[in-house]
Amino acid sequence: MNFSKEIIVITGSTGGIGRALASKLSQLGAKLLLTGRNETKLAQLKAQLGEQHSYVCADLLTLSGRNTLISQAKTLQATMLINNAGMGMFSALDDMDDARLQQIIEMNLFAPLSL
Repeated sequence: MNFSKEIIVITGSTGGIGRALASKLSQLGAKLLLTGRNETKLAQLKAQLGEQHSYVCADLLTLSGRNTLISQAKTLQATMLINNAGMGMFSALDDMDDARLQQIIEMNLFAPLSL
């Protein structure tokens, strides 16, 4: 695949897997739209990878965060989405409260479907 023609959105791009994906795809010539919740980490990653990339700080748990990302992806005419952002809770299901379950479902199911 010729990645030099791709504009790829990577959610959760400042974490371990997201950062590794961003690094490799940048080396392959893709332009990236880096996404996460920490603007400082996003700016540092963009500086490390190069000025050809963009970033958007957005919380995908919120409708406004998803809309911000969607708007930027449309503006850049993104060609690919890598849904890397996710969350979990490593405990028994009956130990989770409804608010935490809702966040997990929102991040791991609804956000990727929405994007």
